[in-house]
Amino acid sequence: MRSGAARRWSSGALGYGVIGAERVDGNDVAAVRAATGRAVAAARAGDGPSLIEAMTYRVHGHYEGDATPYRDDEEFQEWLDRDPLQLARRALDEEGRGAEAEGAIAAAEEEMDRAVEEGLAAPYPSTDTLLEDVYAS
Repeated sequence: MRSGAARRWSSGALGYGVIGAERVDGNDVAAVRAATGRAVAAARAGDGPSLIEAMTYRVHGHYEGDATPYRDDEEFQEWLDRDPLQLARRALDEEGRGAEAEGAIAAAEEEMDRAVEEGLAAPYPSTDTLLEDVYAS
């Protein structure tokens, strides 16, 4: 992870003295889950909100078709090798839970397919509703 000039939002939040904050490896699913669990437990205990700064890498460009000439190829490959889904799947395989993971993935894919079908089958909204729930100040 880069640390250099990047602002540490988690450190800044601590400066206010009213919010818990933690920086975590955003590519480590278990670390993110643990940090989220701590934040939820603190909130439920009445300790207020927390900030979780999950450090990760934007794999895609800033827009569709961005050729990313500003990206270092070696650094990019290092981050691709740290894909959080692949790392989590590997960890589950090592724990002997690979079949469980495959079942969860298949269930999620089925749910997404149903949602896409439902969305495609839904009628387009009327143009009369274009400005509903749109607010400006």
